[in-house]
Amino acid sequence: MFPRKRIKAPAVFSLLLLFGTACAGRAQGASGSKAGTGKVPKVGAIAPTICPGVPGTEVDLATLSNKTQFENTCYTALANVALVILFVNNTIAQSGKPVSLGISVYQSPDEGYTVTDNGNAFVPHPDKAIFKGDEILAPNSTLYKLPALPAGSYWIQSDPIAPIMNAWLVVENPGP
Repeated sequence: MFPRKRIKAPAVFSLLLLFGTACAGRAQGASGSKAGTGKVPKVGAIAPTICPGVPGTEVDLATLSNKTQFENTCYTALANVALVILFVNNTIAQSGKPVSLGISVYQSPDEGYTVTDNGNAFVPHPDKAIFKGDEILAPNSTLYKLPALPAGSYWIQSDPIAPIMNAWLVVENPGP
């Protein structure tokens, strides 16, 4: 369906430098490596079972201005009901140019992308996405309509920069 593309880490870390050092800190925190080492940040494979907040049928997910990251690292939603994600793309490069981003939802980080070349590159797997949303140019927002998901933890990423722009989505059954 989608061609697989191999993305070299220097391009990813160029994005880190483009958007600011806070991203490098996030990448370093996630991987233990420093920006500029050419290594793709590693993600912990243990999915959370709960996130802060009250699960609902709408998830508000936004990017931070001048940073390639989402506002939160974990979001929550209700299981077994149609879900709407309000995606707000606020990402403007330090040069002032708006960035086009979207989100995809996967069963796990391993379904979302694979790190290759001894950690120097990654390959996104959009063909494995449960949901793939269209990209939007910042500053802008869109509503993504997802089918009902069973209870569990899911992985959200922006495919072109998956190792640095990602979060968990915990889908929960309604309380008693």
